[in-house]
Amino acid sequence: MIRQEALKQVNTAMSDHVADLHLQRLAMKVFEWYVSEDEHRLIVGKTGVIGSIAQGMKKHEDDHLLQRDACRLIDNVVQGLPENQDKAGQTKDLMDRIAKAFVTHETDVKIFACEALAALAAANQKNKQAIVKSGCLPEVCKAIAKKPGSKEDRKASKESTNSQAIDDLLDAKLAAAKDPSAEPEASGETRKSESVPAGETRKSGKPEALGDMTPGGTPMQVPTTPGGTQVPTTPGGTVINVFEDEEDQEPALSPRSAKALALYQDLVVQSMTLFWALSANSKSRIAVSATNAVSLVCQAMRDFPKHVAINERACAALASFSKNDRKGQNTVVKNDGLKLVCDAMKYHIEAEHVQRFGAAALWSLANNNLDFKLTILGLGAVTLISEAMSAHPDSSMVQAQCCGALWQLAASGDDARSSIVDLGKYMDQGELVGDSTILILLGKAMFSHKEDASLARHSCETLRSLACGGLRIQKEIVHLDLLERICGCMVTHLDHPGLQLQGIAALANVAFKNNHFKDQMRLAGGLDLILTAMDTHIESSSVQEFGCWALANMAANHAPSAQAISNAYAKNQITNAMDAFTGNPNVQSMGYAAERRLEHFPPTQPEKRHKKDGARKSSSAPSGPGRGGGGPGIVIEMTAEMMADFENDENSSEGTISDLLDEDELEAHHKKRASIGLEETKKRRCVLM
Repeated sequence: MIRQEALKQVNTAMSDHVADLHLQRLAMKVFEWYVSEDEHRLIVGKTGVIGSIAQGMKKHEDDHLLQRDACRLIDNVVQGLPENQDKAGQTKDLMDRIAKAFVTHETDVKIFACEALAALAAANQKNKQAIVKSGCLPEVCKAIAKKPGSKEDRKASKESTNSQAIDDLLDAKLAAAKDPSAEPEASGETRKSESVPAGETRKSGKPEALGDMTPGGTPMQVPTTPGGTQVPTTPGGTVINVFEDEEDQEPALSPRSAKALALYQDLVVQSMTLFWALSANSKSRIAVSATNAVSLVCQAMRDFPKHVAINERACAALASFSKNDRKGQNTVVKNDGLKLVCDAMKYHIEAEHVQRFGAAALWSLANNNLDFKLTILGLGAVTLISEAMSAHPDSSMVQAQCCGALWQLAASGDDARSSIVDLGKYMDQGELVGDSTILILLGKAMFSHKEDASLARHSCETLRSLACGGLRIQKEIVHLDLLERICGCMVTHLDHPGLQLQGIAALANVAFKNNHFKDQMRLAGGLDLILTAMDTHIESSSVQEFGCWALANMAANHAPSAQAISNAYAKNQITNAMDAFTGNPNVQSMGYAAERRLEHFPPTQPEKRHKKDGARKSSSAPSGPGRGGGGPGIVIEMTAEMMADFENDENSSEGTISDLLDEDELEAHHKKRASIGLEETKKRRCVLM
């Protein structure tokens, strides 16, 4: 409390003496000392300093040092803290102040201005709209289009007659970029250097977009060399020209060019972070795409193919540009984005974030676009994805994004499914032998990350699609105990309707038209889990539809499964589903098919009940290293539309129940249940043990 009151007094002094330039700078330094930790940042945000900073920037808009310090402080105060971000967004002219600082001042200010805008954009849609309206996007594109050594840059250099002055200014800017406490003397004012408190670490506000890719303002990790060693960074946490081999290094640059390039690369990184933050899960991507941002991002990947941070942020930005956006997909592909993403994953196999966002970009670009899926497959993306999963087994985010990308690629058809599953096998006497690398990696991911609901869901989606490839793939899935892993995911995340739906679909696809696999599924606890999902998610028409469909397929041409379903009194779940969704033809048709396939198998065991408010017990589902397992959830999730209609999917091998349907009888069932609603169904449903 004492510390907060003291900071409030400092803020009051800033507001009362806004014309005092020296006081404004000192006050910003005081606040800067307290923002190295989330707890302290929250305290600083509560003082109302954001409004005072905006006033100071407006009053002293020509002072280079104050503008730089103000942008850096805004970034550090609001990053990762929604409460502070919302307060910042309430300051009307803050975005305009930062945008003007970007336009008016030199590269080091531009870098911090982009960071501040990106942190604010990660907060909410209002901030994104305000940034777009500020008109800064065209200026950002113009700044990164002017690469050091370009025609415009050479012309500016020739017009300058003071070479030493340019060198001094670049030295000062680079020093300020690497150490924000260092202030360039080139501004015309000599000041004593101020030490940074021991233990203070400056953090950059990087939004966590994608993934459920939603920007949360979570700081990104500092980039590393290909060997995993943390290296010194410029203001945005970037590394200059990180090469894998000495022989790949570019020719040495002059000192002046190297300094200018260092600042330019950092500006590129922070600009792409801003593009990413604005585009992530937002209609603001339309405004970003209206500029030449996509082509500039792709050009940066061409110019700096082995720069870790540039490729990391570029992949994240491309994923956001193309997520659920066909026009965005086309724009990225026209700029050679597919190949550039694959090259980035190839060059930076040890960089976790490059692999994560690279896989996310492939997922977004492949989503619901068969032509792009086939192109991605032709670029060797399956091998790149398997290498990413192998190189980063402890990263749930890498694993989840890779599973999402595999799911989309597996939906390309049976040839694609075979190529995915056959990765890692070899020819022996004219036959493919060995275990599937992808299936092994999926099983390890599902077990190692038990608490990640998104990873579990995406892995079930992938297995669901791969199982459509036929008996050979189904056998491999069962052989590698992945039926048990699917059940483990469903047990761990009973309250996740999307995962339960994908789990049900995966179980049914794997066991389709194979009585041995149906037995294996029941032994793994699959039947009980399907009924549990239907009990738990009675409000979800998709879960009810897929549950009835799975029961109908299990019972088809397999008396032991039909009898087991009947003995579990699954007729109650089927009836509840049809009563809850009387107007849904899919639920009605699947429920009716299940009833028809069970009508000759009356229960041979007494009905067992348990507490009314309980759910069906799932203790029979196995767990442990060889059986079962779930997985922990993801930042930024890149969602795609679920393939809901199996019967209309020409690449699917799910069974059809059209031969069992009688239109007159089905219509009678509709009328019979017309008066029964969802609420009544909830009250009277019978949950079995």
